[in-house]
Parts: sequence; structure tokens; C-alpha cells
Amino acid sequence: MLKKTEIDIKKVILESLEFFHRYNPGSALLRGAEALCFVKTDLIHPVLDIGCGDGAFGGLIVRLKQIMFDESTKIDTGVDIRITKFRNSEAYHQVLETDAISIPFPDEYFMTVISNCVMEHIVDIEPTLEEINRVLKKGGKFYFTVPSDYFNGYFMFVQFFTNAAMLGIADRLTKRRNRKLAHYHIYTVNAWRQILKRTGFRLINQQYIIPQKMHRVAFLIFDFYNCGFGRIHIGDFIRAFELLTYKLFRIRPISLALGRLLQALFTLKDSDSMSSGAGFFLVAEKEQV
Repeated sequence: MLKKTEIDIKKVILESLEFFHRYNPGSALLRGAEALCFVKTDLIHPVLDIGCGDGAFGGLIVRLKQIMFDESTKIDTGVDIRITKFRNSEAYHQVLETDAISIPFPDEYFMTVISNCVMEHIVDIEPTLEEINRVLKKGGKFYFTVPSDYFNGYFMFVQFFTNAAMLGIADRLTKRRNRKLAHYHIYTVNAWRQILKRTGFRLINQQYIIPQKMHRVAFLIFDFYNCGFGRIHIGDFIRAFELLTYKLFRIRPISLALGRLLQALFTLKDSDSMSSGAGFFLVAEKEQV
């Protein structure tokens, strides 16, 4: 069930920048838009987060639920293949280091499973979905985000070369970007429906998220932060500078300035009516056999 509420874009972006200041403001913008999908959903406990990473996204969900709906419950369990950099334990009851194809819980343990921008990075997707299905109760829900079939085409140079009928160059640029992002699965909603069906799920809701302008601005910032030579990037200096200013003055000036710019550029609103977008928010239900 999706909740309706007035969205304070300033709070969403500022909270997202706070949780994702170790990354870049482009990532914070995308994560804020993605987090709203989960925040407006009733996550019935117990809840499992697949690919929780350092816990920043789960922390953002918990924080926004508290701000927007006065809900203060934690995510029950987070799992990730590496948790050495986990930093947001206040958002989870427990965090386990494990592979998603071997979740250490009995059959039908969780009522809800969530996963944000993880499924596209897993090479063998169907065994992972079968394992998620195993630990879900009958009728349990799996909420997850993935790139949509518009994701690659939204990049400016890919679109330019595609429109110019230079499809070979567009294809090479697409493959290069996907290798950099470690994307293995970028499908249409119908393709996801079939994959989910084969693994014991029924797709019950889907919506596009991340409009083209948001996608382009976010990746412009992302690419700027990753410019550099070898392992030295511009973003490393920005993060070091902001770490220093935060320790001295409790402020992150560059993130704050970019955050204000992003607030002026975008309205994070309900995406139910979007006819296209760089990402999907998909809701699947475990079929009751």
C-alpha cells in the first residue's frame, strides 16, 4: 500500500546528502528519489534488506519515514557480501555478511524484502530471486529498484549518436558505461515480469522513477567527481575538504551549495503517472501455491 503525503523536497535532498556525503551529490539526488518509493510503502515486518552496503540507504529510509510519517521502526535485517564499511547500525536490528544466494534464514521467515539498485549487479539473477522467494512468507512482498530500458538511452552522447544513426558508437558507449557501473541486467518491465514468474513471483505493480533531466544532472555530477588520473579523482579532494570543514565548522559547503541547486531544479513527486524514467520501482508478490 502506497502512502500519500506532501513531500518537502528540501528535507529529502538535505537528508539524502547527509547520508550520502561520502559519495557525491549526484548519488544523493538519485538515492533520495529512490528512497521515497520505499518510504511511502508499508513495509511489514520482519523486513530483509538485500545488498544493504554501508547502510546509508536503509538509514535514509528510516529517517524519512520518521520525518514524514512519524514512524521510528528499524529494518530487521540487512545482508551484504561485504559489511566492513557498514556505518548505519542505528537503522538495522542486525546486519550479516553473506551472499544473496545463501541467506542464513529458514523458509518463509520474512514478510517483506527490499533491495535498492542491487539486482542489476548480480550476474546469476535467477538463483538470487529463488533464494529471496524461499525466505519470503507466502503472499510476502519484494520491493526493488533497477535501471529501466530507458537508462542507457538517456545519456546525452548515447542519444546523440543514436539519433545520428551512428549506432555502433552508441552501442560502444553504452557497453562502456555498463562495464563501469557493473550492470548486467537492464530489461523492460515485461522481461522482469517473466523472470519473476520463473522464480515464483507475480509482478503486481511497477512504476518508472528518475526522469531524464534528473538522470543527466546526477551523472554529470557523478562523472565530474570521478574525473582524474589513475586512482586520484576530483571527488577525493572535495570529500577531504568537506570532511575538514565539517570537523571545524559542522558544515559541508559544496554539498550544501549543490543541494540548493538540486532543490531548485527538481520536484520529487509521486511518479505513478510517469510514462518513462531511468529506473523501475517494482513490487513482486510471492505466489501462493
